[in-house]
Amino acid sequence: MTPLTGVTKITGALYRMRELVLSWDLNDAVEFAKTEEGLRALARLLGDRNPRVRLRSLSVLSRILRDSNSGKARLLELFFGPLVELLESNDERVFVRTLPVLRLLLKGSHISLAQFERLMHPLFSIAARCNGMAWNEAVELLKGISVAVMPHEVGSLARRHLNSNNPRVLAMSAYVIAKEGDPLDSVSEEYLRALKMALKEGDPTTVELAMATVRELLKVPPVYPVDTVLLGIVQCLRTLSKRGSDVAIRHEARVLLGIVVSTLKEHYRKNPWELEKALTHITRSGRKDDAVLMASLLGDPSVLVAVDEAPLFADSVVDIESLGSRGV
Repeated sequence: MTPLTGVTKITGALYRMRELVLSWDLNDAVEFAKTEEGLRALARLLGDRNPRVRLRSLSVLSRILRDSNSGKARLLELFFGPLVELLESNDERVFVRTLPVLRLLLKGSHISLAQFERLMHPLFSIAARCNGMAWNEAVELLKGISVAVMPHEVGSLARRHLNSNNPRVLAMSAYVIAKEGDPLDSVSEEYLRALKMALKEGDPTTVELAMATVRELLKVPPVYPVDTVLLGIVQCLRTLSKRGSDVAIRHEARVLLGIVVSTLKEHYRKNPWELEKALTHITRSGRKDDAVLMASLLGDPSVLVAVDEAPLFADSVVDIESLGSRGV
C-alpha cells in the first residue's frame, strides 16, 4: 500500500475530527486531539464555515487546555491565530465562547510582542461594541496576559483611543497605557479624562479595570505629570468609596484613596519642585478644585498664594484660611 502523503493525512484527519466534534460524546475528539494530526485538524476546524462546528471545536479545545500540563508552546503555536480570528467574528456567541478559551491558552505563557499587538485590535473592538459577558471576559483576558515588555505599537493604539467617549474603550486604553509605563507627557489631561469617565461608569467591570489601572500607576513614583492624574481622581475615589455599586468596589476605592493621598503627600514632601510643576499644570488646565485639594492634602494653604491672581481663581474668592482644616 502506498504510504499516505502529509496532505492526505491531514485531510483524512480533518474529516475524522469534524465527525467527532459533531458527535454527542466529545471524549473521542479529545483523545484524537492527543495526536499531532488530530491537533492540527482541530485548529483548522476553528475556521469552519459551520458555526456549530466552530463552537464544538472550542469545547474540545477547552477540555484539552484544562487537562494539559505540558506542551503549551505547541498549543500556542497552533491555536493562537485561529482563536484571535474568532474574536473578529460578528457572531457574539462565537467570541464570548472564544475569550475564556484564549485565556486558558495564554495562562502561564508569555506571548510575543507581535501576538500581543494582534490581540489588542479585536479586544478594543469588543470593548467598543459589547457590554455584559463579552466585556467581562475581555477584561479577564486582558488582565491575565503576560508579556515581558509592553510593545510600543500597542501603547500607541491605546493612546489613539483616548479620544473615545465610550467608558469601556477608555478604561482599556488607560489600563494598557499604564501597563506600558507611559510617562503621560503631553497626554496627561486626556488620560485623566479617560480614567475619570471609567471610574464614574456604573458598570462594575469597567470600574474595576479603572481601579486596576490606578494600582498600575502607583507601582512607580508619581513623577510629573502622573501626580496630576492621581490628584484628579481623588474625588472620584472618594465618591466610589461611599457610593460604589457593591461592597467590594467601595472597599477597593477606600483602600486606593488612602494610598493615593499618602503617596502624593510623601512625594511632594520629598520633591518640592514637583509640587510647583504640578500646581502650575493644574492651574493652567483650569483645575481649581484640584489646586485647592493639593493645599488641603499638604495642610499648607500658602501653596495657593503663587497662583491666587491666575485666571483660575479670578471668578471666586478662595478661603485660604479654612484650607488647613479640611480633611481628605
